[in-house]
Amino acid sequence: MVEACPIPTPEEAKYAAILSRIEATLHAEIARAIDSAFAAAVSELAAAVPADKMPAPPRGYFVSVAHQALFCELCGADRATLQGGDASVAVAIVKNYQGLTDSWAQNAG
Repeated sequence: MVEACPIPTPEEAKYAAILSRIEATLHAEIARAIDSAFAAAVSELAAAVPADKMPAPPRGYFVSVAHQALFCELCGADRATLQGGDASVAVAIVKNYQGLTDSWAQNAG
């Protein structure tokens, strides 16, 4: 038998709504920062080097840069050197990602 989730108290509902709003703002700020970095790269690199010779990296490059920085933050590693992080935390994160991909693969098939 599946147990239903309890109905949150008014305080719990208020807490969850505030946290959800803050998380949405954070996600939007991250997306804006990535877009800003990409736009700056396109503009500044095109002014310095012909785009047909050395185009700016794609937007996904900056998503990856942000992802790596957040991964280091979670693991306690230095973002500049990628050293000093907690390997057990890194393994747990990678396992979590694997679980997500497994779930997506099951739902896609």
